[in-house]
Amino acid sequence: ASLRVSVHMRHQSKALNGSDVGSFVAALEGVLDASAVEGRRPPCSVLFASDRRAARRMFDAAARRLGCAFRTGADGMGGRVASGRSSNPEHGDDANGGALRDVMLLAQGDVMIGTFLSSFTLLVQELIAARAAADARTALAHPSVIYCGTGAVSIGEERSRRSPNSRC
Repeated sequence: ASLRVSVHMRHQSKALNGSDVGSFVAALEGVLDASAVEGRRPPCSVLFASDRRAARRMFDAAARRLGCAFRTGADGMGGRVASGRSSNPEHGDDANGGALRDVMLLAQGDVMIGTFLSSFTLLVQELIAARAAADARTALAHPSVIYCGTGAVSIGEERSRRSPNSRC
């Protein structure tokens, strides 16, 4: 079976353009290395959601470089993304239209790499934990979450630097 890694990148400032994927990619590499058996990484799929299109493009390339399939909530829609600007200026172009689709996708993950202080990340983390508790295949495994920040200008990043749970 393929390791499903859910990745949620929430940009907590309108100044962040989505090019800041480095810590999230490093966290993905860490998950893959930790899951390796006899030095071989498992087959993997990245389930990805972000409020910035640039982050989606850059993470797609990084995931494929690492040998992972890449899926977004827009898959199955002919590559179209339901766009719609939020009334909150810090949200990106695609913050509204696909949010529920993104939650449903990310909830299928085995591991969560998410944005520290994001309620969206916390919701998905709870759904993954609930699914794992009910799923006999993963009943003995504890799903994990890794919190990352998305740029030094965000309040969330400043707080995540002080968080003992952040491995990014």
